Order: sequence, then structure tokens, then C-alpha cells
Amino acid sequence: MKNDIAELKAYVTKLRTDLTATNLVLSSIAGSLPPEQHQAVLRAIAQLSVMQEQTDGQAQMPEEIRQNLQQSIQRHHDHLQGLYKMRRDI
Repeated sequence: MKNDIAELKAYVTKLRTDLTATNLVLSSIAGSLPPEQHQAVLRAIAQLSVMQEQTDGQAQMPEEIRQNLQQSIQRHHDHLQGLYKMRRDI
């Protein structure tokens, strides 16, 4: 049992590390876009968020999971918005 828990913890740590790396790479890619494309990226995130919310409603996703997903999308949107503002101010 302890071995199973240790394996699960290691797997969760790997997933977190992979997610952090993926977010960093995607932020770097999005951040390297020309300034005229920044608003298009933010609009696309908002549109995809609405589509995801509609899909979640059709799939009967539990409310807690849906809210967590929406909060995560909002955090990414805010992160990119801050990144774009920082690039503009440099």
C-alpha cells in the first residue's frame, strides 16, 4: 500500500512538472507573437472558453470540475494579458 502511494505521488509530481513545463512553453510561444496578434490570442482564449463551457454543459460535467476548469482558463488568460502588457511596457 505504501509503495502504491509512493508511486502515485511520483506520478502526480511528474504530471505537475510536465504541466508547468507545458505552460512555460506555451507562454513563451504566445509571448513571442507580434504585438498586433496579442488581442487575437486573448479573444481566441475567450471564445474557446465559451465553447468549452457549452460543451461541459452538454457532457454533464460536475459543477466543481467545470468551475475549476474555468478558473484555470481565466488564470492563463490573465497570465498572457500580463505578459503582453509587460512586453508593451519594455
